[in-house]
Amino acid sequence: MKKGFGCWRNRFRIFGEIYEKIEGRKRQQMLELEKMRMDFQRELELQKKQILERAQAEIAKIREGDDEDGNSVENLSG
Repeated sequence: MKKGFGCWRNRFRIFGEIYEKIEGRKRQQMLELEKMRMDFQRELELQKKQILERAQAEIAKIREGDDEDGNSVENLSG
């Protein structure tokens, strides 16, 4: 009977080791996915900032052009 319990004990030990390996890999994959998510979020924020800066620069150019057009009209009428 002791031999049967030893066999089961060994099987449970092996099962535990395999389970720990699987869980460790799962944790590692979750960490990698979280890092990828954070990198993606950082890149997205950077692109958003660049788009806003370009839009603001374009708006400033348009306003400068409007000011120049307004000055030209004033010079013609003055």
